[in-house]
Amino acid sequence: YDMSIEEPLRKKRTSAKIITHDGYQKHQVSINDIALVKLTKPIPYSSYVRSICLPQSGDNIEGKACYFAGWGRTVRKSALSSGKELMYASYEKFKETSNMIYTLDKNAASIAKGDSGGPLMCIRPGEKTWVQHGVASVSIGDLTNVFTRVSAFTSWITYKLEEK
Repeated sequence: YDMSIEEPLRKKRTSAKIITHDGYQKHQVSINDIALVKLTKPIPYSSYVRSICLPQSGDNIEGKACYFAGWGRTVRKSALSSGKELMYASYEKFKETSNMIYTLDKNAASIAKGDSGGPLMCIRPGEKTWVQHGVASVSIGDLTNVFTRVSAFTSWITYKLEEK
């Protein structure tokens, strides 16, 4: 996707409120690194815009092909992307802990500066349903990407969405 091309179907929105996890610590990378963004007005669904499912508590991604999309750098030491081009990568090897997902694919692209908060999306086997299993947090070296495990925070997400 190229943001430099003006398209009539593009919908721009601004945030009304950002809700960060109470346990998030700016200087402790990857701890409770999750937030919700409330928009000023809804984004209408179309053939190009859909919602994504949240995982159930305890869901794992073993054996699933997953994809990451972000607007950050395209090469680790390059300048930050202008935000005009959406980049994506696919992953098949993971290590999961109670709160984190680590990608282990040596030949896959690495998340980079500007990608934080982007989704790690997997398709449910045998279905056409997409699930957001992770939120990009940080990259360690050239091989490992760290994602916040969304299934560890579904109760928090539900609670925050129900708050007035």
